[in-house]
Amino acid sequence: MNKLTKDWFELKDHRRRLFSKAVWIPVHGIVHPERTGEYPDIGHVEETLIVGSAVIYDQHREEAEGLEWHYWTPNDTVPYLDDDKRYFTADSFCVRDGERLGFRLVFSQFLNTLHPSQVSIHQDFVYAFGLLEEGERWVRPSDGYEDVIRTTKDDEGQVKLVEIRSEYLRDYLAAHKASLRLYYYRERRAILSE
Repeated sequence: MNKLTKDWFELKDHRRRLFSKAVWIPVHGIVHPERTGEYPDIGHVEETLIVGSAVIYDQHREEAEGLEWHYWTPNDTVPYLDDDKRYFTADSFCVRDGERLGFRLVFSQFLNTLHPSQVSIHQDFVYAFGLLEEGERWVRPSDGYEDVIRTTKDDEGQVKLVEIRSEYLRDYLAAHKASLRLYYYRERRAILSE
């Protein structure tokens, strides 16, 4: 295993990744790009990536920059009533003083342990570009069936990663006078004999 170098463990290949120059922007998911062996057996190697996002309105951008980690969970997409009995929709992101800082593009719904989590794309985004779901991708028929959203699914068909083509994402954000706040966690570990 020559790749298990100090640079690999320190994630040097991901540290300075510029999403502003990427064609595909990951907006939601929990994936294991690499997993070999069983934990805690010697030879176990695992990489984990957790990614989520929120569309943040320009007027709340500074406040969103200061939020702590626990606000940035990809699974916190449920409607709720606040202490003043105001209803907030499932897409609401981080409410302060009765006002949303932004909204989520992807929803994750946990039903129970018998069913996998359900992952959905915000319908406003789907309708804004007239998208059609075809397997693991969402295409735009009016643009020659160009891929706009792509998903990665596991063997059971559960969505593990959602990525959006950056040009469409930028147009959508501009229309909302907003920016995308990405939050992600990446970990690499290996159980070695020495």
